Amino acid sequence: MRTQHRPLSWQYSIPARAVHSVIALLCAAGLATSLYLGWTNGSQLPAGVGYAGGFSAGWQHMLNQPAYFTFLSGLLVFITSGVLALNPQRESRIFHCVRLAGVVQVIITGLVFNILLRTEDQLEGVWLFNDLVLHVIVPIAAPLVWLIIGPHGRLSPAVVFGSMVIPLA
Repeated sequence: MRTQHRPLSWQYSIPARAVHSVIALLCAAGLATSLYLGWTNGSQLPAGVGYAGGFSAGWQHMLNQPAYFTFLSGLLVFITSGVLALNPQRESRIFHCVRLAGVVQVIITGLVFNILLRTEDQLEGVWLFNDLVLHVIVPIAAPLVWLIIGPHGRLSPAVVFGSMVIPLA
C-alpha cells in the first residue's frame, strides 16, 4: 500500500509559495539572459581542447544554450519551483525525480564552475548578472529552499534513481 505524504502546513503556505516564485523568477531571468547572450555574442573554444569550433552570435548560438549543463539545471529548477509556487502539494513521483535532479544539478553547477572553471575575468552588465544568478545565487538558494521549505518526505530509492535518468540522458 502506498503511503500518502501529508506536507506540513508551512510547506504550502503563502510565504513558501512566494519563495518558490522568487527562485523560479531568478531562474527565468538567468535563462533569458543566457539566450540573450547567445544571440548577441559568439563563442570560441579555448586553445588546446582537442578540437576547434564555436558559434557566431545569432540564433545558432542562442539555440545551443540549452546544451549547457548550467542551462539545463537552471531550467529544471525553474520548472519545478514554478510548479511548487502554483501547486505546493504536488504528489507525482516524476515531479519529485525532476525536482531532485534539478537541485543536485545546480549544486554541481555551482561547485564545478566556482572551483574549477571560474576565471579572473571582470564581468560587467548582463554577463555579471547572468553569472551571479546561474553560478552563485541559484546554486546556493535552490538547495537551501529545498532543505528548509521542501517539499519534504518525498525521497525514496525510486525517486533517487529516477532523478539520475535526466543527467545521464
